[in-house]
Amino acid sequence: MKRLAAQVARDKGVEVAPLRAVLVKLGEAGVKDEDIPKRLDEKADELIKLRAENDQLRRGPPALAAIAEEVQALLDKGEFDDARLAHWRVAAKPRVRCGLTRADTEAAFLTQEARVDDLQLAYRAAAAKYAEAATLVVPFDTEQQWRFLLGQVGELTKQGDEFGDNAALAEAIGITRRCLVLAPRSERPLDWARTR
Repeated sequence: MKRLAAQVARDKGVEVAPLRAVLVKLGEAGVKDEDIPKRLDEKADELIKLRAENDQLRRGPPALAAIAEEVQALLDKGEFDDARLAHWRVAAKPRVRCGLTRADTEAAFLTQEARVDDLQLAYRAAAAKYAEAATLVVPFDTEQQWRFLLGQVGELTKQGDEFGDNAALAEAIGITRRCLVLAPRSERPLDWARTR
């Protein structure tokens, strides 16, 4: 498994330490050996998305850039618990400037926390963070709210598929119906189709 993690790290251009941490979680969850390569590959893609989001935050206000830099260093070491951003969000609140609203920044940190939860197979926790992010942007960004709700749907679907949680799947269906209202066919036909 260590060789597999090293190979995926080379192929995807990510650090091997976080992939080893993911392997531990996959083992704890009882994932079958034959499913591990595919799942590890998916988690490497999540790490790439996290790195891209951190790169965006690093180009922001200096206080947020410093936080994003430190969080990325922790992620690269596979220290997911330390990389959880809840305490960083609190520290960043009074410092938000440069055209970002507090809600925008809070939502960005929440989605990063959700991705870290996803890496640890904590899909319910990730779904809750996407839901909170969607709530933060309701007053000013319907399209972003739709994206966050779809993130919540994705996490709940993973919870249902991987852990046999039918309640999570039912919840995902209900949220998908809400997403259809947020992406009216007449105004956003591609988003509406994606949601369908």
